[in-house]
Amino acid sequence: MKYLTITFVLICLFSCKESKYKKISEYEEKLDSLNIYDNNSYINYHNEISKIRPTKESFCLLDSLKAELDIKKGILNYFIGHDRTFLPESINSLPEYLKSNYSINSIELLVGCIVTDDNKYYECYERLMHQAIIDKFGNDFIPKSKRIVDSVYVYENPKKLYSKYNSYGMQNRYYSQEYKHWHDSINKKLRKNLIIPKDYVIKNDNITLISANFIINRFGKIDSLVIFSQNLDEKYNSYFEHHMKESILNTKWKPIQLYGINLNTKESFTTFL
Repeated sequence: MKYLTITFVLICLFSCKESKYKKISEYEEKLDSLNIYDNNSYINYHNEISKIRPTKESFCLLDSLKAELDIKKGILNYFIGHDRTFLPESINSLPEYLKSNYSINSIELLVGCIVTDDNKYYECYERLMHQAIIDKFGNDFIPKSKRIVDSVYVYENPKKLYSKYNSYGMQNRYYSQEYKHWHDSINKKLRKNLIIPKDYVIKNDNITLISANFIINRFGKIDSLVIFSQNLDEKYNSYFEHHMKESILNTKWKPIQLYGINLNTKESFTTFL
């Protein structure tokens, strides 16, 4: 009885697997007729596939088959995700660069098209396309392409002001250990140069600080220096602001670089008193 049960299960598994692939293959003509080359055609493809009402497994199989069909025809689609590591301003340049130089289409990755608790069934077409691009052009192809369009933008816009709020590349820099060490060393220097008067009394009931916002321009000079304080006694306000200003202006600054090009960058330093 035990052997009969095992035999029956194996027969079911093989027959189910075979029938599933036959069912998927029936859609080959339909899949081949759906062209994916931009955002609208990508959305249309998903809408058409959704009409079949596939399970998450069969959706992935359909996606995979579609990718194989497109790759065989020489169609390559790069999907721009939402973890962009390049400059937001150059986002429109990347598709043009990939299309004109490598005949690669660029498409915005859809969010929430397939809700699944298993990543292996998610974005199967997109993952196979990404792998096809890597196989043809190399692992570092997309990062290199991003750096190229970014560097062109930076070069063509020398007056652009960068900060962690308008640049993903700068944001990554601000969170790096190298930047933190640099920032801490400057902060210590500013703190050391800020001589505390002997009669200065620390207020324990309030947070007292002095802060400076400024721009390090691409020539290593300071622009737009603004110094302000919080809960600082008027008696010492001008004294501390003057010392903070002199300390910043007398510090030798190096312009921040992106791809070897000097940038205008926002900086800020705060000293608690």
